[in-house]
This record gives sequence, structure tokens and C-alpha cells, in this order.
Amino acid sequence: MSNQQPNNKPSGQNRKKANLALKYSGMAFQMAVIMLLGVFAGKYLDRRFETETAIFTALFAILSVGVALYFILKDIK
Repeated sequence: MSNQQPNNKPSGQNRKKANLALKYSGMAFQMAVIMLLGVFAGKYLDRRFETETAIFTALFAILSVGVALYFILKDIK
């Protein structure tokens, strides 16, 4: 009988995979928050200026996607 205890520490490969998963899930969360802020800002401006069409919502939604992509690409490099 061996008195060895099982090694519960993740191996280097598993740790790298976990770090990558955390990194990319954080990026997805960041991207979602930026886009939601853009949409809410657009909705606020549409209400504030009483526009008939949701022009500010559409504009800020598109701009926020561009800003989110900029931050994601900056983080990847």
C-alpha cells in the first residue's frame, strides 16, 4: 500500500485553459456592458429630445459595438 495522496492541483495545461476561459468570459462581459450602456444612453437621449424615431438608440448602439470591438482588439494584442 502506498501512502501517496492524490494531487488535487491542476496541471499547467489545465491552469492555462482556465486562465484563458476567464480572460475571454471577462471580455464578453465587458463587451456586453459597453453595448448596454450605449443602448441605454441612446434611449435616454431619444426620450430627452422626444424624437419620433429611435435615431439616438440606433446610433449609440452601433457606436457602442465599435467601441466594444476596439477594447476587445486592444486586449487581445
